[in-house]
Amino acid sequence: MRSRCEQLYLLIKEYENLLYSKDQQLLNLEAKLKHAKEEINKIVNTKVFSRGNNLIYELDKSARQLRLIKDNIYSLESGVKEKVRLYYEKDLSDTRVLLAEVKSNFGRYRENMSASLKADVADNINQIEERMKVRIEKEEVPKKFASKADQLANKYSQLLK
Repeated sequence: MRSRCEQLYLLIKEYENLLYSKDQQLLNLEAKLKHAKEEINKIVNTKVFSRGNNLIYELDKSARQLRLIKDNIYSLESGVKEKVRLYYEKDLSDTRVLLAEVKSNFGRYRENMSASLKADVADNINQIEERMKVRIEKEEVPKKFASKADQLANKYSQLLK
């Protein structure tokens, strides 16, 4: 029985040692777990901080680009207005040149037409005078009619002057 008691005592000591070693392993694993948790928290915090900084950088970059785009829009708007103004000024000056050319052509046409009409009227008057002279010579009209013919001839001759 003594040997049996010793065996049980040894078995109990062995189980105590085993329990102690398991407790030590458990404490060691808990410490490793705590350390790993801290490391993971550090990594997560670092990544969150990095992402936050990246977001702030992107926001700042976007704000600067927006400001640049707005500035460019205003300068482009003024440039487009200037180009449109220059285009219409050029178009207006071309139209004015064309109008001056049309006016000068119309003036020449009017002068030519006026000269042509004056020449036609003068020819017609000369023809009428010649016909009247011929008729007066052919007809021997009494003196009272002759004086009227002279009056008409004088009247038409004044038109030629």
